[in-house]
Amino acid sequence: MAGWTVCKLLEQGYEVRTTVRSQKKQAAVVNMLEHEGVNTGKLSFAVADLTQKDGWDQAMEGVDYVLHVASPLGGNNHEDETLIPTAKAGAENVIGAAIRAGVKKVVMTSSEAANYPDKKDPRPDINEGFWTDMDNKWLTNYMRSKVVAEKTAWDIINKQSQNLAGSHSWSLHGRQEKQYRSNYGNAA
Repeated sequence: MAGWTVCKLLEQGYEVRTTVRSQKKQAAVVNMLEHEGVNTGKLSFAVADLTQKDGWDQAMEGVDYVLHVASPLGGNNHEDETLIPTAKAGAENVIGAAIRAGVKKVVMTSSEAANYPDKKDPRPDINEGFWTDMDNKWLTNYMRSKVVAEKTAWDIINKQSQNLAGSHSWSLHGRQEKQYRSNYGNAA
């Protein structure tokens, strides 16, 4: 999702700063975008890791809007125990730095996993106060990580004056460039 978001923002003429976990990952991002015919002249990079506070304040310097679309996926292991603390730390680090920088708005992508009704409730009242039941035996740690990250984001933002918007995707559809998809997915 991050790669295509950057792609579309650049195509529309926005200046974009994206993060990578190491400088050596920048080339993979540029290659993916250029493969799609995107001019990368308005693209800049900051080095930051979701699990670390270092780098996020510098990443936010001069930024007006933040799209927080990074979250650990777990690959084939949706029970990976590190997913929950990594997603939580990501929300804390990204949104905390955005607040300190005074950004105008933060948009955070989440997942339907954050507000998924129990199968036993045929007519749930799903609204902004509805959260997935963390005790549901069918939840994976990936699903739990989405609940924890979004709750953390709202807890942080509700104590501040910044705006937060959340997006809960049921599924994502679109082009996949196999050779670049995995490279960029590891870069963000």
